[in-house]
Amino acid sequence: GTVSLGSLGIALGAAAFIATAVLSQRREALKKDLLQIIRTTKRGADESKNAEVKRLFMELETLNPTSAPLSSDQLRGDWELLWTTSASILGLGRPGFFQPLQDQPILQFLDPQEGVARNLEFTALGRNTVDASIAPLGPEQREAFVSRLDDFLLFKQGAEENPGGS
Repeated sequence: GTVSLGSLGIALGAAAFIATAVLSQRREALKKDLLQIIRTTKRGADESKNAEVKRLFMELETLNPTSAPLSSDQLRGDWELLWTTSASILGLGRPGFFQPLQDQPILQFLDPQEGVARNLEFTALGRNTVDASIAPLGPEQREAFVSRLDDFLLFKQGAEENPGGS
């Protein structure tokens, strides 16, 4: 038998639709797994699950349907920080009353097109806002990453971060 181009096109279209649906289901399952693990890490302060969190992030990145996520308009806006590798954002080196309260969110505004980021955290002493300049980093830049945090005087001045902080 012969296969017409029309039936071949329909078969390919159906296969693409099924593949897209399978990838979408996989993404949703990975997001659910990631959120479940993150809830147990105190925003990343408990590092025992960092390898699993990073593995899930890496797998999700491969399934991202957005071709250029860092330049996407979808990234601009207000977000809640659920997990980070940044000890300075978590306030781990600060006295307890300067650390973000666990029962309050750490909020972030991101505008990568304008190179702006702003964190808002709540401490026992009140609100703390940190403004930063942001830009996508290449591999060599990640190795030299240094945060420039400006509030709470010496508790955040030029805080060094691990390479590739999240």
